Amino acid sequence: MQDLISSLQVDFKKKGFDIVAPFRVNEYNNAAKHKLDNLGAEDGTGVIIGCTKSFWSHFEKYIQKINTIPKDPMNSFCKDTIEEVLANNELVQLYQHDIRFDWNSPASGKYVHIQTCGHFAGVAHYDKDIMWSIHPTYGLWFVFRCAVVFNLNYEGPSPPLAPANLFTSEIKDEMRKWTNIAIEEGWSNLETRLKIRDSCPIVLKTELVEEYTTFYDQCNLKSYHIIQTNGYEILDVKDGVLKMKNTTHALVYHSINKRVGSYIFDLVLNPDTKDEYIFKNTINIKCEELPYPFNIELKELPLNYGNLLSSRITVKPKNINPKKYYNGKFGIYNDDNAFTIDYTKDNEGYIQLNLHFDPLSKTKNTLQEIYFEDSMARRTNYSVSTFLKDYSPIGDILSTEFYPVQDENIDPDQVVVVEMMVQGNPIYSSLYYGESKQNRAPVYPIENSGEKTRYLGYMDLSSLFTYIPDGNLTLNTYNKENPITKTKKWTAKQTPGPKHKSASSSTYILDESNGLREITLKAQSLQNIQLNSFDYLSTNFNSTSFTWPIGQGRGTEKSFDFTYSFIGKILKDFSSTLTKSNITFPEILITNDDESPIIDTKPPVLVDLSYELLPNGYVLLKAHIKDDVSGFANLYMTKNNAILSPINLQKGTLLDGYYEVVVQAAIVMNNGMLSLTDKAGNSKEFFSSDFPEHYDVANQFPAFPSSSVDYFDITEFYFESNNLVLSEFGILNTVYCKFKGASKQSITPSFYIRAYQNNGESLNTENMVEYLMEWDSELELYRKQFYLPARLLNRNVEYMLFFAPNYFTSSTLYQLFGEKALLKVAKASNSDEMPPIVTSLSWDPPTNLTIDPKQQVDIILSIGIQDNKNGFEYGTLTIGSDYDSRVGHKFAFTPSDSMNGDVYNGIYQFKLTLNGNCRTQQYKIIEMELYDSSGHRSSTKEGINPLYKFYQSPSTTLSVTCSVGLDRDPPIIKRLQYSKTSFSKDSLDRSFSISMSVQDNGSPGVSLGHLPFVYLLDDVGASVQVEFVLENYDNTYRIANYSTTIQLPYNFGNENGFIVSIYGIYDNQLNTMGYSAEDLRIAGFTSFIQTQITTTPILESSLPISSQGGLLTLFGQRLLGTDVFAYVNYLDGAGYQKVLLSFTSGVTVRIDNLNIPNLATSFYIKLSVDGVMSNDLLIVPIHTIKAGSQSSYCKGEPLCGGVSKGYCSKNAGCVCIPPYSGDQCLNSNSLDSPPPFNSTTPNSVGNVAIDPLQSFFYEFSALELEELDSKGDLIVSYDLSNWSSFTNKSISINNKQKYIYSITLKNEFEDKIDTVVNITVEYNKEKQEQHIFANTEYYVSPNAVKYTISLGAYGFASNLNRLRLVMHSNFTFKQDITCSLIESGKVSSSVDYVKLKVNDHYLYSRYASVGEIDSKSTRVKNVINLHRDHQTPNSAVARVSIQLPYYESSAIVSSDFSILHDHLESTLNNKDAICDTNKGKKKKLTRGQVAGIVVGVLVFSSALVAIVSHRIINYKKWHKSQQELEETTKLIN
Repeated sequence: MQDLISSLQVDFKKKGFDIVAPFRVNEYNNAAKHKLDNLGAEDGTGVIIGCTKSFWSHFEKYIQKINTIPKDPMNSFCKDTIEEVLANNELVQLYQHDIRFDWNSPASGKYVHIQTCGHFAGVAHYDKDIMWSIHPTYGLWFVFRCAVVFNLNYEGPSPPLAPANLFTSEIKDEMRKWTNIAIEEGWSNLETRLKIRDSCPIVLKTELVEEYTTFYDQCNLKSYHIIQTNGYEILDVKDGVLKMKNTTHALVYHSINKRVGSYIFDLVLNPDTKDEYIFKNTINIKCEELPYPFNIELKELPLNYGNLLSSRITVKPKNINPKKYYNGKFGIYNDDNAFTIDYTKDNEGYIQLNLHFDPLSKTKNTLQEIYFEDSMARRTNYSVSTFLKDYSPIGDILSTEFYPVQDENIDPDQVVVVEMMVQGNPIYSSLYYGESKQNRAPVYPIENSGEKTRYLGYMDLSSLFTYIPDGNLTLNTYNKENPITKTKKWTAKQTPGPKHKSASSSTYILDESNGLREITLKAQSLQNIQLNSFDYLSTNFNSTSFTWPIGQGRGTEKSFDFTYSFIGKILKDFSSTLTKSNITFPEILITNDDESPIIDTKPPVLVDLSYELLPNGYVLLKAHIKDDVSGFANLYMTKNNAILSPINLQKGTLLDGYYEVVVQAAIVMNNGMLSLTDKAGNSKEFFSSDFPEHYDVANQFPAFPSSSVDYFDITEFYFESNNLVLSEFGILNTVYCKFKGASKQSITPSFYIRAYQNNGESLNTENMVEYLMEWDSELELYRKQFYLPARLLNRNVEYMLFFAPNYFTSSTLYQLFGEKALLKVAKASNSDEMPPIVTSLSWDPPTNLTIDPKQQVDIILSIGIQDNKNGFEYGTLTIGSDYDSRVGHKFAFTPSDSMNGDVYNGIYQFKLTLNGNCRTQQYKIIEMELYDSSGHRSSTKEGINPLYKFYQSPSTTLSVTCSVGLDRDPPIIKRLQYSKTSFSKDSLDRSFSISMSVQDNGSPGVSLGHLPFVYLLDDVGASVQVEFVLENYDNTYRIANYSTTIQLPYNFGNENGFIVSIYGIYDNQLNTMGYSAEDLRIAGFTSFIQTQITTTPILESSLPISSQGGLLTLFGQRLLGTDVFAYVNYLDGAGYQKVLLSFTSGVTVRIDNLNIPNLATSFYIKLSVDGVMSNDLLIVPIHTIKAGSQSSYCKGEPLCGGVSKGYCSKNAGCVCIPPYSGDQCLNSNSLDSPPPFNSTTPNSVGNVAIDPLQSFFYEFSALELEELDSKGDLIVSYDLSNWSSFTNKSISINNKQKYIYSITLKNEFEDKIDTVVNITVEYNKEKQEQHIFANTEYYVSPNAVKYTISLGAYGFASNLNRLRLVMHSNFTFKQDITCSLIESGKVSSSVDYVKLKVNDHYLYSRYASVGEIDSKSTRVKNVINLHRDHQTPNSAVARVSIQLPYYESSAIVSSDFSILHDHLESTLNNKDAICDTNKGKKKKLTRGQVAGIVVGVLVFSSALVAIVSHRIINYKKWHKSQQELEETTKLIN
């Protein structure tokens, strides 16, 4: 019998009938007037079948399927469905059965008293007094549909009857009343029937959060019941908590502790009272032990340097239910292990194991012995192989140096550094500070020099010094039984904390009608504040943070008056504290003289919250929020860092509004908090520790969309290359990942690689988009290309793979995929990951300096920079002082700025000119950042400090004494004007300008190097900070005039407005001045700008789109409508074209497959939202290469000249092995050095003599720069052939000679900016070079000349316009008989080429069809004009127009050219050549010393406005003696 019942319960539930229970037919017959036939059985079995509201979706499908509405649709659905289920159930067919439906009448002979069946089935108690059945869970919200009798004897005891005391007397009276009314109405009134149904409380929903045993053999389970009260008042819950209730519903919470076993749960309301109400059997509880043994797989701990030689491994037990929480711990068996362990347990059953190598361990064991112990004290043991299996005795530690060198008075902000020099085998070392091993840092191998390896470790102790001002820094090195330890005792320098004299607070009413006030906080003589650091303002209204010098008023940087204003709807007494500065401000008492004051004490109400998954790792968050009085201010979710504010309002008002925002899906915390705040500071918080948390009685917070990819679902993971040789060149590599169900619509995984282990840089969680992988439709998996620089150390490169919210480290993926998941760098003797560091530092004058009032003095800081192998590439430096620590004097420099030396060891000088109108101060370096050619960085901000060798050196500072009398009065604002002082709801253009005059009445004068800034703040804490631009300075009256233009974020200021403050005003004696909004108002200036919420649609940004087209995602505000579509202008002269959208919302829209024309380098898009047009948004596609497209460009038979001459690169086409060159690597380069050239100008022209009768001439030049409109018509042209002024610097770098030229192009339009053009010419002497430009790989041959032409910002006449750079090339060959030939084509998908060939010599130029436009890899268009009308038998000419799209700040394109000798084929034998047939018999050409001028023009920047007229002379010695020359001449003649 039970098998039959179980099968029917399963089958009927699938069809929407969730009540299926057996009863004894004889028990029914004993109680009922109308009997049931046992069908021949002695004690027949009956089955009652019914449903709750869950049937509805099945009913809808039924109606759709039959495509008609029957006379009685519900009965038809029940009859057809029940008969179908019974007919298809195999066990039913074994027995005779009879179906009795609830609508069968006595006259039909098939009547059944259906409620009596349900009563004896124990489903619902039948109350004869009122003739209703009540279910212990569903109340009256259920229905019996039929009873089925089987000729099968009932087995076992009768079902327990449903509880009889669920109806209270009050409920029965109510039901009887409405039943009688229904009878009188003939049951025709639906409202009356619903009142009967709703007479008693019912359980609408039950949820159970299960756990395995968490304390020995006990489980702690949590349950939620949502109850529809139907007028029943719940005051108490037995063994539970009434979490929430409203007028119609209640939410009840229970924490249930049970031992191992199965239980049923009864929900009791108002226990031990006359109104006690019991819901029976609402939950079936099962407490289970955690399965044993604990099944996780650990393969090996590979060698990582990420965090103290740590392995962070994510594991997931195979034999547990991941939804159920469990308790347990991991540990180490004994001390004979080299690793310590800690761990965290995440959602979905994941465990993060962190195994930390301990150099102090004295173990001989190369295995790691760990265990997992569950709550019942059962242990599962694991033995894991480690990298120590390859251990060799450590090398000889030749030296160890600690920085700072001295033990005492350590500056907490200086990163501690230790250097070790080791000869021979590798070592495993780490740094510890204090007693806790948690305060640790790895020591990296960082540079190889033959058999010697330099190791370096660093620790930021700034936070640790706060708690441990005196501690030991310990350097520990693993050495099996005899670990090596070096200890240094350090004492932190005592620094005084912030202090002030007095504090005050004030308020000013901005809008009395809604309680909007300006609050100003002030403190006098605030000292010991570190500028550029955060401070936190905590109030009983809300809390916010700001960065100094916001709030810095009158005084100096060492002591100033704090003045800060903000606005809000302050409706109650106000108190505040500046946390880090330790200032408590006086309380502000809010008095209301109004007879009906504004009272707001309730926080906002979250009506609805939902998520929608978007492509590319984004999630759309939607919220419906209401507030009663002051209006919604903000919603913040720590789980995903989502913030909603009035800016995100898409529909409605701040009292009842619908909001949308897009957040990233890649980084999601497993736990978090959500807070809701209104403008009066009322807030409500929800914590996910009360999982599953409800934001109201009926609604839970939805689960944040996350990848459904499980740990075991990853089926493939590998690298294109994972055994890397990086001794000479870096590598563009690709990672591939496949998982179950992977498709283009999946949540996109992200891949982050830690190529630089010493930069102090980490995962950028603010912008995970840069790590997103791409879908490969051909391979049907995800991939991502990444670059690893040259000369990395022998190590496993660490990385992370994200399937939000989970992530898997390289160590984790190694457990799954073994060696394929390791990214291994091969050992090389020239490895170098050491960033540039400072090796010498001095001031001139070297000692303290005194300056008289009328004196002017230059002080020079000389710095030596060392980078032994990669070579220094560029750096930035800021020199400041104790009175000028924020702005200072800034320098940017490259090796071309060195006074002597080279990129490996260079001396750089930085000059400050001081006059007597100064302040006594101590100059020092306040910020420095240095990069080498491989991207390794040292920085005073994070990572390795470039100044660590000079931490305690007196040479780092220079004291300057100014004898002039000190003026203590700062400059003041004399004029402040706004172009707008209000923004209406119809104002789409939310930009305005501010002009300001600042005067210093004293002798110092306004400091022009310190630009003031404006600080805007609205009533929800949103802020805008913009720096002023100096327009001019009147030295007579000491008046500086400034201006700035501000583009406000969408709906900044929302419905109220914002205040204006101005800070950062300095004079030349470094007195400071700042104005809060109150200060400006008191001075007579406007400081409050009114705004209204606009409903006009606006496009703000887009996700990158491939140059090959595809998915385009746009972001903006107010994009939601009933009729929304896009217009696209491809700048091809056709204007805007309508494009349909595939997805719309208030903040993001999508075009799934946008077809970008082949030649389009950029385009504009705008939206029409219900007839209202948005702004135009410029889209610059990212250059991408179609998978598998590159190798088809490689030419030759054999390919690329064969293995001895070249190879086919996936990214670069044919890569030639020196001395070979050309598109097929068949040409040789015979020059030993670059050709001579004129270093005074970037224009070059060259003649090369082969012998007395043969020579060639070539020219390469930039002719002009043109601005074109969208139709291609010329707007303005700039001649690039005449450089009237330029600067020229030279430096020797890596066997190259480098020259830099600069010029400024005067814009033809007066209101447009001028453009700075820089050209860098590099003559490569010996080595082939790799260049990674715009995510594309290039190789430049030996003896090449590389051009970099850089354009700064350009003043386009229209944002629809573009630039065209016209390049000219000419090749002329002088011989008796000549033939010329011109060809063009593609080297790779990213490079076009042109050949100008005469006889067996040719000029071979390559032009990249990809550039860097505003720092993005972008396609550019090369229009090639072969100029055949200028072609002669001995000369060929070509022009290439490089077309650059509209840009804002910079653009870079690339090309190169070579002059080569074709050893295999001459144009004299080519039928397509143009030949000179009038010069008689062809003479044999001299072989030998010609060929090989390679001029590489590799990088043009979109700031081109200059010229490049370039010609290069190339010649080679024919013979070393006069005799050989004469003999050769005779032979030729």
